[in-house]
Amino acid sequence: MSLATLRLAFRPLLNSLATTRQVLFSPQCLLYTNTGLTVALSITGDVFQQWYQSARKQNSQPWDKRRTAHMAGTGLLIAPFIHYWYVFLDRWLPGRTFRILWRKVLMDQLVCSPVYLSIFVLSLGIMEGRSWENIKDDVRGKGSVLYVAEWVVWPPAQFVNFYFLPSKYRVLYDNTISLAFDTFWSYVWYEMEKEEDKGDETANKKSLTDGTEETKSIAEG
Repeated sequence: MSLATLRLAFRPLLNSLATTRQVLFSPQCLLYTNTGLTVALSITGDVFQQWYQSARKQNSQPWDKRRTAHMAGTGLLIAPFIHYWYVFLDRWLPGRTFRILWRKVLMDQLVCSPVYLSIFVLSLGIMEGRSWENIKDDVRGKGSVLYVAEWVVWPPAQFVNFYFLPSKYRVLYDNTISLAFDTFWSYVWYEMEKEEDKGDETANKKSLTDGTEETKSIAEG
């Protein structure tokens, strides 16, 4: 079969995909498209993180659907903020000069990232029924870890976003990069806490054992 025949055979499919893309990324549908993408990739990141942790520990833990639902909920809340943030930023700082790019990247890190992280930590804490004191501890602890990680990942990624891509594809690109980062978020929120608790438990057991041995030595002496 020749290349021309293949093109002819796939033309209806390609035309259909092109039409779908135009509709999904049109101004009328863009908010809904961006929200759907954010929720879908939040789910994907958490499912992958759960699978990875299960494989690393060589056990067959069941899929925690409630945890994944919570991550999807945060995606649903965060998506509109990200959508309108890019709309605002492109209108306030139009153009692609080096100076404009630097200002956009700095604004994104200094304004968007803290708000983004606050929505994530607060919404997840509320959905999981944490106390206000625990949520404040999460903001100071886990939020700080995530914010430092964002400074490593996002400035170079956002240079690409702001220079090469039209506004309507910014959230799609953001979510593509976020797929790996969402996996890290899920780890910081769920697995890091478990590891810290496990470490505290081990330390307590060691302290108790040392205390028992010391008491025994005194009694024998």
